[in-house]
Amino acid sequence: MFALKVIDSGIAYEFYCRTSLIEPIVIDASLYFSSLGFGSSIHDVKIVIRELLSNAIGHGSHNSPMDTMHLYIKKKSRKSLFEITIDGRSDSFENGTLEFQPLPDDVSQVQKRGYSLLKELAEEVQFDRNGSRVRVYFKMSDS
Repeated sequence: MFALKVIDSGIAYEFYCRTSLIEPIVIDASLYFSSLGFGSSIHDVKIVIRELLSNAIGHGSHNSPMDTMHLYIKKKSRKSLFEITIDGRSDSFENGTLEFQPLPDDVSQVQKRGYSLLKELAEEVQFDRNGSRVRVYFKMSDS
């Protein structure tokens, strides 16, 4: 299942926890940002969305591909600020044990790279419900 809805100030996805759906969602979200005039500056937001989806599916679904998750992208009152929320049923991030560390020189390092990427690219990262909901505030640059 992969469903897209237009909501107040943004879009929402409901999808099964399958890694095969990550790229279609990232591509669709890219088209949304392009439609708002951010076509040439979407590389970083694609990384953020991909990382949120990847962590939520990989860590939060506990290998249960029939579980559903939600991704919300909402434009905030400031012109280029967006709230990107991933909402699942279980802990997507082990937020109680995460400590921010700058990205290593070797970005192929696997451990805790996702959180470092989010912290580097986003304005703010918030964890709710023991990590099952992650909110990222991301500022798009004008094209």
